[in-house]
Amino acid sequence: MPLIQAETGGKTAGKWLADNHPRFFPDTTDDSRFDIVGCHDDGVRVSLQDEDRVFVEPPHALEVLGGLREQADEEREEPHADLTALRKETASLRAGMEQAAAAKTAVEVSGGHSALLREAARASSTTVLCHRDARKFITAHAGRQPHFRVAAHVLGKGEGRVRAALPRRSLIALLIVLHSVKETASGGDGDKE
Repeated sequence: MPLIQAETGGKTAGKWLADNHPRFFPDTTDDSRFDIVGCHDDGVRVSLQDEDRVFVEPPHALEVLGGLREQADEEREEPHADLTALRKETASLRAGMEQAAAAKTAVEVSGGHSALLREAARASSTTVLCHRDARKFITAHAGRQPHFRVAAHVLGKGEGRVRAALPRRSLIALLIVLHSVKETASGGDGDKE
């Protein structure tokens, strides 16, 4: 957008001092018509050129910006309301899915399993030695449990076996998840075995 400083109209044209109040002729509305932008002590004024090539009374730029802001706020209200409704619907769907998942995975804990968890809580860490495919199964299921952390160091032990150290919290999470998988697995899906 080229800017051309006005040098015509005398030293005090429009009660503006040419030395102190520069005027420019940019196309501010991208309509292929130059407008007048004037800088004054109280701010900036913009005089738009209409279809008849006549300059309209220049409003204060802050008034124009305020009007544009109000218009933008009004135009933003409907999409904002739609987005808010979509967020509420998504939250409702998520809550329903979590309730359904919780109901599906609710497992009655036996006394033997509770005793196993109490015993695991006494260990500071444990080492798990298993086949790498079993490790993938464990990580896929236990990874959803908030207390489970993937082992930082996994060592290959040959013949497809791996060894990994698990801290107490991960061991408890693993035991909870494996018990849940065992109790909720359908026959023939492979998880129960």
